[in-house]
Amino acid sequence: MKFKTKRYIVRRKHAFQFAFYGIKELQRESHFKIHIIVSCVVIIFGTAFRINATEWAIVSICIGGVLTAEAFNSAIETICDLVMPSRHPLVKRIKDISAGAVLMAASASALAGLFIFVPKVYLWAMSLF
Repeated sequence: MKFKTKRYIVRRKHAFQFAFYGIKELQRESHFKIHIIVSCVVIIFGTAFRINATEWAIVSICIGGVLTAEAFNSAIETICDLVMPSRHPLVKRIKDISAGAVLMAASASALAGLFIFVPKVYLWAMSLF
């Protein structure tokens, strides 16, 4: 029984190592870097405007969704490049659809951000006058 438990733990450890390596690989992607920078700016604004727990949950889900969409997009593009290194109309279509998914996630997140931050910015601006 102990042997199986140890092997299970070792396998889980390796699975996490591979996952962290994948995140490290993602950090090389220019669009992923942009999403990380925007996420940091949103976190700074959220802290500055003292958004509540529900708003933090929404912001967290949006950030996670966009970063996950970008990760899937990068994986799909990598698979396409492996399978078909030369230009092909179907590969272009696959890549365009994948990029469109990221755009939809980012647009929905931006809309949620507007709902959360515009009223706070408005109240802050009104307090200046």
